[in-house]
Amino acid sequence: MPPEREGSDLWFSAPEAADVLGVSRQAVYAAMSSGQLRAEDKPQGKRVHVQNLLAYGIQNGKNPKDLVSRIEQHNGTDQQDLLLWVLGGLGLLFLIKTLLGKK
Repeated sequence: MPPEREGSDLWFSAPEAADVLGVSRQAVYAAMSSGQLRAEDKPQGKRVHVQNLLAYGIQNGKNPKDLVSRIEQHNGTDQQDLLLWVLGGLGLLFLIKTLLGKK
C-alpha cells in the first residue's frame, strides 16, 4: 500500500517509514514514542510526514540519496515534490551540502 497523500503532502505509516529508513518497525515506534521522529495522529493512525522522515533519517546517519530513492520507489514521487520537501524540512544548507557531496 503506498503512502497517503493529503494534497501535495505525503504521509507514511510506521511500517512504511521503517522500510524507507531500513530499520525495524519497533525502531520506528520507539523513535516516535521518544519524540525523535515526529508523527501526527491521523484518522488512520500515527503518520510521519515525509519531511520528518527525511530529517530523522539524515540525523541518524542515513544517506540522503538512498532515502530519496526509497521514497521514490515507495510512492513514484517526482523529483520536484521531493525537492520541495527537502527544502521545507531540512533547509537549503542540507541541499547545498548534498549537491557538493560534503557531510
